[in-house]
Amino acid sequence: MALISVKDCTHAAQATLKMVDVGAEAAKLQVDLLLDAKLRGVSSHGFLRLERIIVRINSIPLS
Repeated sequence: MALISVKDCTHAAQATLKMVDVGAEAAKLQVDLLLDAKLRGVSSHGFLRLERIIVRINSIPLS
């Protein structure tokens, strides 16, 4: 398994969320929550959830 720094992982996750129109502050908050879960050893609530979050965002109907 390849290792990635916390800084690089955080940057990539925030950039990914911004690509689906998540605001900068909301993206930072979400990534902080994912990182916290990962660092506490709860991988199921860490960055593994990012794809599911993006799928949910993309499934929201536009008004």
